[in-house]
Amino acid sequence: MSNYARRDLEKLKDDIKEDKYGSLRPVYGINIVYFDLFKEDDKAYHRFTMYDVKNKIELKNEDGLPLLSVIYFDLTKPRDTLEGEMPYWYDYLKSNKRVEEAPEYLQDAYKVTSYENLEMEEREMLDAVERARSKLDAQMLYAEEEGRKRGEEQGVKQNKIETARKMLKAGETIDRIHRFTGLKIDEIKDLE
Repeated sequence: MSNYARRDLEKLKDDIKEDKYGSLRPVYGINIVYFDLFKEDDKAYHRFTMYDVKNKIELKNEDGLPLLSVIYFDLTKPRDTLEGEMPYWYDYLKSNKRVEEAPEYLQDAYKVTSYENLEMEEREMLDAVERARSKLDAQMLYAEEEGRKRGEEQGVKQNKIETARKMLKAGETIDRIHRFTGLKIDEIKDLE
């Protein structure tokens, strides 16, 4: 299972645990055809959604997006009939070549399909690299958190020492300073 699918599955599990049934996401069925399915026009892209004919409404989620879209991408039709980001998809689907200027999500799709087409040994090597990278990232996060905690602890300790110094200058007893700051008696005596 790809990392993307794992993340989506984990998100879905969290939503179900929290009873977020309203978090339904649109579903896209993408059909890539290499024959002239729609003979009545020369467009390479056709998108269909669910439509209630009787009530004349399209089935949409709370964000106004169609809940189900079925897309047909006809690779026999001319590329110049496409608009927006569709030419990138056309190039990608027809040649399976990575297009550097393509949007990030298409770059991600290229990575996923490239992985799926690898031999088992190649996948295992990539997975090992990914695990090592994830482990390093986790270690870095842990080290940053530990460094932050130590910095906070040192700041608190320094604050207690400064308070103890001021109390000593004001003539407070070592016992009172110990009770007030929590510093060890030996530490307070070293400040005198």
